[in-house]
Amino acid sequence: MSGVLDELAGAAAGVLVSSMGDEDWAERAKPAFVRVYAMAMKQDVGPLLEEHRSEVRGGRLSATDVADIWRGKIREAFKQAVIAAEIDRFIKDFRQSNLHSCRSCAAQVEPYDIYCGECGDVLGAPGPAPATAPVSIPVSISPESRSAQLVPDPLPAQYAQDHVDFREARFNNAPVIGVQNIYGTTGPAPADGWPLLGELRRRAQGIRPVSSFGDEPTLPPYIARSRDADLDRLVAHGLREGGLVVVTGEPLAGKTATAWAALERNAGEHTRLFHAHAGADLRELPAALRGRDPSGTYVVWLDDLESHLDERGLVAGLLAQLAHEGVLVLATMRGAAYEAHRFGDHPTARALRGARTVDLTCEWSEAELARLAKSDDPRLVDAVRWRGELGVTQFLSVGPELWEEWRLASRPGRGSGHLLVRAAIDAARCGVTSGLSAGAWEFLINERRMYGSGTTLDVPVSPDDLEWASRPRLGVAGLLVPGAEEGTWRACGTLVADAIRCPDLPLFTPHLWGSMAWMAGKYDLPERAEVSRAAREAVRVEAEAGDSSAPVILGVLSTWAGDDPEARHWWGRVAEEDEREAYMLGRYLLLEQGELAEALPHIQRAAEAGNPEPAQELGFLLLARAQQWLAVAAANGNASAAEVLPVLTATLRDENLQAALARHRAPDATPPAIPGPPLSSERTIAFALDMILGRRPDLTHAVNAATPPDTVKE
Repeated sequence: MSGVLDELAGAAAGVLVSSMGDEDWAERAKPAFVRVYAMAMKQDVGPLLEEHRSEVRGGRLSATDVADIWRGKIREAFKQAVIAAEIDRFIKDFRQSNLHSCRSCAAQVEPYDIYCGECGDVLGAPGPAPATAPVSIPVSISPESRSAQLVPDPLPAQYAQDHVDFREARFNNAPVIGVQNIYGTTGPAPADGWPLLGELRRRAQGIRPVSSFGDEPTLPPYIARSRDADLDRLVAHGLREGGLVVVTGEPLAGKTATAWAALERNAGEHTRLFHAHAGADLRELPAALRGRDPSGTYVVWLDDLESHLDERGLVAGLLAQLAHEGVLVLATMRGAAYEAHRFGDHPTARALRGARTVDLTCEWSEAELARLAKSDDPRLVDAVRWRGELGVTQFLSVGPELWEEWRLASRPGRGSGHLLVRAAIDAARCGVTSGLSAGAWEFLINERRMYGSGTTLDVPVSPDDLEWASRPRLGVAGLLVPGAEEGTWRACGTLVADAIRCPDLPLFTPHLWGSMAWMAGKYDLPERAEVSRAAREAVRVEAEAGDSSAPVILGVLSTWAGDDPEARHWWGRVAEEDEREAYMLGRYLLLEQGELAEALPHIQRAAEAGNPEPAQELGFLLLARAQQWLAVAAANGNASAAEVLPVLTATLRDENLQAALARHRAPDATPPAIPGPPLSSERTIAFALDMILGRRPDLTHAVNAATPPDTVKE
């Protein structure tokens, strides 16, 4: 039960009891509560409420006792159904606001208070009605009994106290005079009935689960911390002598896991443990420990000790009493809360003075990280690789939060934010460790259609989407974290590690790999060579598996990498699979290797197969080739060639023809340094014209193979 729901149950119980004094109780508050309670428990508690009201008015039960009974019942109702909103509405509708003092102790109270801050009584509850005698429950005695045998009619099971009337009974054959009223609450479970340590699981004690898929356990194995030896000494002493041991530290430093591991190492499996959930009433503990087995070992586990402390010092007194009883109280506490409660002259500070503490930090030592890296659990190894600026325990704790929120964000209403994070995760999976700018995301998703034509990003990127994606969760990290350069973002390492292990995410397509490598080159990322290498390896697997789009992508990637044998192989595969695409092999041979004679047959083959795209470039290349061979013939004394060649050359160099070419030929934009010159029709025509106009006398030209092109037909 969370602390919030526990407080809500207590408030509702107080309002319920205080409303029993209202004249219109039967018409308003009672049916309203009966309806809400029935939503969860499927019970009509109207008669029980009337009995309790009668008990309070008759003085047989205190208002506080009845409130305690209904606090527990409402807690149980919360476990059965989601009725918190209805309970909150009941509190608001029937909470009294016109009280100025407590009837029991006359202390001043604030408007809308439910309980008295001095004596704890329920404010506004009905007082006992004047009565000459309490309502009695008769006791029947068998006449044949020689000894006193009192057999009372059974009380209703819901009563948490005893009330026995002996006025009509006889004891040792003599009449009984007077009435015995015994009040109290049901006692706590005795300590010898507490769960055994060997029966308890780590997760049940508040240890945060980590991300898990398939049959992975929700908790990884514990990795020894440097403070374990110090904690072991304190826990072992506490098990022998009793006392308060507190593990303090930063949020998400692994306090709970470390404390629990120390308990498992030092306590036997037959140790009895009381797990005090937040908001649990600890006042019953001393009574529970009375009469316990003196040979047994008993531990009180208080995770987040600050949630149990109160201003009146009740818990502080209990801590001292438990230590005196020889019980180990093993607790965790945030460092800031420990400092706030530890110092000063108040009961809690005095209790904490006797505590023995071990402080943890989110920063792991080199020795701790070395032990982590040797783990057999891939999630712990991932923490070494992907945690970035996060501490190991922060990385493991925030992982499930980020993954679940990103997964749910794929639903309508969070589309662009989800896409931003998805692109950043996939970039990291492809080897892009740098942060990405909004332009890079737009290029991948909108221009390259990395996720298909139907999936686009809102442009410009919405500040709301970016704020949602980068807002820290658990005070640790957002789904996106800042990159090294201003205005860039990358996926939090936990998401990348989880995405790599998640079996449900779709596999990368050759197109996605090609787009990612293209983006790395376009934005001159430091890891562009590594991304290109990884892309080639991944797409090669798809090509060998028969993916029809893979050879083109491999041709592009090999061209960028300057790997001539690979490029010839994959462009050759493209030509083999579709003659209409053979011109791409020709362009590669011509533009990247300067092999005109080898290139022409492939370009011609594509044109003859019915592809109109290479027809123009083929015509100009053949014209340049004709001019070349006419020159050879003329140089060897061929009169016809010698007569035709000057006329042809003059015609090709005519200003009118050059102007016409300039108007009808697509502009050959100056390619950027990165990704580099493309294998395009424009470059092929420009190559041919340079030959025709004498600007390229030698067909073997220098090519910067290390610079990848930016546009290749895919």
